[in-house]
Amino acid sequence: SGITVQRVNIHTCDNCIQATVATITDSYLHAPLYFDGAHVDMILDEGGDGPFVVRHNTVINTYGQTSAVALFQDDAVVRNATVEDNRLGGGGYTIYGGARSRGQSSGIVVRGNRFLRAGSGGGVFGPVAYFEPSAPGNVWQDNVWDDDGQLVQPLLTNLAWLR
Repeated sequence: SGITVQRVNIHTCDNCIQATVATITDSYLHAPLYFDGAHVDMILDEGGDGPFVVRHNTVINTYGQTSAVALFQDDAVVRNATVEDNRLGGGGYTIYGGARSRGQSSGIVVRGNRFLRAGSGGGVFGPVAYFEPSAPGNVWQDNVWDDDGQLVQPLLTNLAWLR
């Protein structure tokens, strides 16, 4: 039925929280552990209908791969995930937004987050990848850079290969 993680300090792990139904709030995830072959994700949703909620946390992956928050289609299409009111940084991309070849993600809400910039803990390649803003129920809103409050825009790369 899912997990609830609340007010926890989590560190020294490679996939620190991995679930398909979860509520993660008011926690601090940082200082991950890397070992050969690891894909370091601080919070990982492997797909499914959720709900998957990441709200009011500080999540920093100090490695140049993979993410602070990963919404991956490892097991199923990602649906009904909310990443809201967090301070996020690190990884290759800070957020992987749910889009992949298994099908169209939906109900992915990324709102009100503060992103660290690359060099100060931000994603090496950017703040977000694989987010489909035109998919049903997907919202990218009021996400800003932590240092100056400027809006963060998702990288709208060509997602045609997903179809």
